[in-house]
Amino acid sequence: MNNERGYSLLETLIALALLLGVLLPGAVFLGFAANNALASDKTTALNLGRSEMEYIISSEMDSSFVRQQDQWWIRRSITNDSALVHITVSVFKFDTLNAPVLEFETYRLWYP
Repeated sequence: MNNERGYSLLETLIALALLLGVLLPGAVFLGFAANNALASDKTTALNLGRSEMEYIISSEMDSSFVRQQDQWWIRRSITNDSALVHITVSVFKFDTLNAPVLEFETYRLWYP
């Protein structure tokens, strides 16, 4: 008689296909969730940086400092070279202070 033990190649391939069918949607969902969190952080950083840059330009501030807003740090650096002003706004997330999430930079002419 035929007393073979174990699984055949066909049974193994069917099991792998079923496993793939179950795990693939979960992996895709986790990928979208991670991208959504990153996009949310970028959007928040963009809005904070843009509003800080608009505030500096509209009020013609000339001081550099760092301020904290919730879990974000906003650093503005303003350097004067005669009438030409170099403005840099960097937005950091509280847990990644070593590199800015977003950075804005512009030059403006401000006359005294």
